[in-house]
Amino acid sequence: MNGQRFQVASQCCFHSTVPILILSPRPVIPALARSTHSRHIASTTAQEGCAALASAALLCGYACFHTSGLSSRRLHRSQRPARARTRHAIVAATAATTSASIEPRSQTDLLSDLVLWLQNLGAFGLDGLSVAQSPLPHRGRVVFAKRDFEPGEELCKVPAAAILAVPSHGPEDNVGDEAEVSLAKALLNERHLGARSRLAPYIASLPAEGELPLTHPLFWPQDLCLKELFAGSVHGQRVAAEVLKVGEAHVEALLSSRAAVNESEARWASAIVETRAFTFQPDTDQEQLALVPFLDMLNTFSLLRDGEALWQCSFEAEGPASEGASLAVDRPIRQNQEVLHVYNTNSSAMLWMTYGFIEDGDGENPFEVAGLSVNLHEAVASDDVDVQRAKLAALRAADLLVQQPLVFELPSDGELGGTLLPVARLLGCRTAQEVGELAPTIFSVVVDGGAPKNSGLELEVRARRLVAEWLRRALHDSDTAMSKHQNKLVTGIDGKCSKQHQHLHELAERLLRRERPVLELELRACDEFVAEAAKVLQGSSRDAGADSRRAEFEAEQWDDETGWLGAG
Repeated sequence: MNGQRFQVASQCCFHSTVPILILSPRPVIPALARSTHSRHIASTTAQEGCAALASAALLCGYACFHTSGLSSRRLHRSQRPARARTRHAIVAATAATTSASIEPRSQTDLLSDLVLWLQNLGAFGLDGLSVAQSPLPHRGRVVFAKRDFEPGEELCKVPAAAILAVPSHGPEDNVGDEAEVSLAKALLNERHLGARSRLAPYIASLPAEGELPLTHPLFWPQDLCLKELFAGSVHGQRVAAEVLKVGEAHVEALLSSRAAVNESEARWASAIVETRAFTFQPDTDQEQLALVPFLDMLNTFSLLRDGEALWQCSFEAEGPASEGASLAVDRPIRQNQEVLHVYNTNSSAMLWMTYGFIEDGDGENPFEVAGLSVNLHEAVASDDVDVQRAKLAALRAADLLVQQPLVFELPSDGELGGTLLPVARLLGCRTAQEVGELAPTIFSVVVDGGAPKNSGLELEVRARRLVAEWLRRALHDSDTAMSKHQNKLVTGIDGKCSKQHQHLHELAERLLRRERPVLELELRACDEFVAEAAKVLQGSSRDAGADSRRAEFEAEQWDDETGWLGAG
């Protein structure tokens, strides 16, 4: 290996992570241990030279035509996290070996070759689509409709002979057997075959090393500080840390297996798989991960505007790759309109970590997630010692690591089955006796799906006030971080205006803007509940109507199946 790439330390460095506990009913990204290695590319060995020459021969015949690097992972890609991370000065090894006397083919020619190759293999529907430069910045070449399409139509279908697929299920304890690594190895094998590859026109159409987006985590700069970049985004910082670990493990696996001739090529293959792969038959024993030519050029747009989705088609994932890959039309597509499909139910942070971009526009992401961090020791600091001990003991009994900040993911953790309100109710208790009475059942909905328990309106008000306090702090942190990002974009970074750093800070600011409405919505719900409940609780015992008003309020706000406001 090339030695250690990063120094993992407690200071705010690229791979430093703050220990956190994720409190979410959904699967959590597995933190895979991995070794790291340097970004320095050693001089090309004889083996590397042979592979480079083979690649050069292929690239001379099929120069890249799609350079956006952003048109990747497709709907039904399984819910495990993106695999990618870190930056490295990408140097295309093949460029140095290409003879200056050989004219590279134009992008138009390469596109024609790709389409003709697919049609000869039996592809359907490509004559109704075209590829051209997007009128929007940084979107590269995209797919447009040459005619109108209506819901229910098959947009296009790519035959199995053009698909590169691998099984998704391998030994869980072996990074080298993971589907992403296996597919990257298969891709590299085809690349090294050069013109002899059965997928030569497709391999040639892929972006080369130097054409991949530097906003993708695999290519982030060495000096990047995650804590600074993701300040104000608890969810973003958590996702980035986990994704970087897994991505480095995949690069290491490609290098140690000698599937890639150098680190540059390993990162190229990992990025291609991360940003372009489709999943067939997801969540089954027959699940496959695959690269599908042409379909991987469609961009995503998972935003809603006035409740209406802005994407028009979806990937048909139910069948195996051996039956081909097709896109179904879900909403009308008009002639000359860009064809879009939703890659997956990704939050903005996951979009960035997987594909290297965050959607811009005035719509809202229906899959958005925002994180909320709570320091338990700070939360119980004002309690008497016996109350503190009782609360922390109850949280330990629920398998919550109280020495670490708890991280809640909204909106899911604020809903029925989530952990936000149960923790807040426990922390809202005022005596050790109250904690003891509440603790045995407080997490029953989370653990076994039991019915929620009404612990009283007074406790619910205290819990909601705690949550509102945490949310206001999170919004303040978001505002502070956004201001810093904006300042860096205006003044430059340490006096230097690196385009890569500028784009990363632009995305970080966009991430905060995307996540903010999730926090604001939760805060508004808490504030409204507390305000209305306070009016009811202020009623005097001599007020004849106080009891009836309270009963009416509780009847409106409490449900035996979903709890207070549907949050358990």
